[in-house]
Amino acid sequence: MLTTPPGPKFVKSTDQSGAKSGDHTHASWDYVAIEGASDWVPLEQPERIAALIASWAART
Repeated sequence: MLTTPPGPKFVKSTDQSGAKSGDHTHASWDYVAIEGASDWVPLEQPERIAALIASWAART
């Protein structure tokens, strides 16, 4: 029987509208919703995911 491990839940989504940067660069990003995070985090930015994990670890 498979069970869900404890910890944050990840939900993958693909944003087809592209990036909305200051220079109007358009690119497809894969985003992940992390339970407890205030927004969707691009998978291409692992440092943001690592910072969220570190902040959760500091709270426990």
